[in-house]
Amino acid sequence: MSKPQVLALRNLVAGEVRRFPELGQAWQERGPGRFFPVLADLFTRLSERGEMHVPDVEVAVMQLYALTLYPHLIYSSYGMQLDPDLAEHLIVQGIDMFLAYYRT
Repeated sequence: MSKPQVLALRNLVAGEVRRFPELGQAWQERGPGRFFPVLADLFTRLSERGEMHVPDVEVAVMQLYALTLYPHLIYSSYGMQLDPDLAEHLIVQGIDMFLAYYRT
């Protein structure tokens, strides 16, 4: 999701979604929407096994997206790319924060 060409396509879709709402729906279903149920199922199973405490799976998935993808989305929406070292640091720290919050 953070590859430059994927971000460029996402920005194109976002720019045209008002004129073509079905384009936004298709992007969601074939892009980010594909991963949401996979992560939700994983977090549910980990929570059921006592390895994580995730009282609201939907919020947890969105938080993980925000911690790992949000910086890429913001930079790309202005035609810029994150420095690869900074991107790696943000992702690692974001996942560390996520696990620190939800780990039992």
